[in-house]
Amino acid sequence: MPVDMPLLTDDQAQSLSTLFSRRSLLGASIAAGGLLATPLGAFAQAASAPGEAEITVDQARTAPIPIAIPSFGPGLGEQITGVVSADLEATGLFTILPGAGGTPDFAALKAQGARAVVTGSAAGSSSTRVEMRLWNVLTGAQIQGTAYTASAANWRRIAHTIADVIYERMLGEKGYFDTRLAYIARTGPRHHQITRLAVMDQDAPIAIF
Repeated sequence: MPVDMPLLTDDQAQSLSTLFSRRSLLGASIAAGGLLATPLGAFAQAASAPGEAEITVDQARTAPIPIAIPSFGPGLGEQITGVVSADLEATGLFTILPGAGGTPDFAALKAQGARAVVTGSAAGSSSTRVEMRLWNVLTGAQIQGTAYTASAANWRRIAHTIADVIYERMLGEKGYFDTRLAYIARTGPRHHQITRLAVMDQDAPIAIF
């Protein structure tokens, strides 16, 4: 009679517990995960007061927030823009609008129906610096300005962190996009399985073993 294998061995359970207790795994500590964030001053209008552009989640559920997210640039910049847009759009609380890069044209954005606009740029090869600014279209004021520096391999984490910041500043709640999931993966026949500990981004189909 076949004997059922335990879902996890004691060693596997301990490894999984250790991974989930690490603040960097859950995105709770930017510095610990090799991602440096520094503030950017406004280059157009003075920064708005905290909460000035904030609306409630309940409002966003019935009327998603129109937000323009132009490309952060070619190559890596385009990839970061895609992840940020996908993160926000997947919540159902935002409607992503196209827009031109550079200094925002607030009159054109108002006519487009945008409530906010994100501008940014990405540069570097082995080390990547990404600048992001979030603007209130109605007032023309900068809500958030931050520069992120990390290794090029961490570009997805930069994108998720930017989406978290936008989510929090617009809705007043913490974002969850810079989150990783850990799980036990088994492959092969039932009695000759290979067991591995896997980690993946909350939106990524490809796991790291």
